[in-house]
Amino acid sequence: MKRSIRTLCSIALVGAFAFASMASGSSDSEEPTVKKTDSTTEAESEAPEETEDALDLSNGYGLTITFDDLEITFPDSVEWTTVDNQFADTNGQDIIALTMHVENIDDENHGLNMFYLKIFGTQGTELDDQGAYFEGNTLWSSGDMRPGASQDITLYFPYDGDGTYYLNFDNMFDTIEVGFPVTK
Repeated sequence: MKRSIRTLCSIALVGAFAFASMASGSSDSEEPTVKKTDSTTEAESEAPEETEDALDLSNGYGLTITFDDLEITFPDSVEWTTVDNQFADTNGQDIIALTMHVENIDDENHGLNMFYLKIFGTQGTELDDQGAYFEGNTLWSSGDMRPGASQDITLYFPYDGDGTYYLNFDNMFDTIEVGFPVTK
């Protein structure tokens, strides 16, 4: 009996260390940064980067944030589409498409982890990403990138009324929440 308890404790301890080492990949990263970009110009402004506390994140259009060793740039507007899948709960419903430009600024292969992102609708409840019903590079299908590589990733989520939708990025070390006012 004692032997099996020791074995179970050893397995649990090794598992805890393995999880901690995987999760600690971002612990040595700097604080998340946010900067406003102007999509009409090629170069970024000369203004210094601002932390998310200093910049209004309730309107994320045109913002660039640094999160989890990724530089994420948001578009100036959203696009609209509908789900065309008879088996989907959202079949025929209006869907918001938000395409982000994501660049790996780490020195290792890395990508946006779908478990680090939650989408909240105008009612304050979490919305399900509908990317599985669309082709192209979605949060579900985007993979890792080599250092310096970038890709466009589109989030698809249901329209639940006019108001502000929020993207909550949280990797247990850093949290950034960015809002996107949407009017149909």
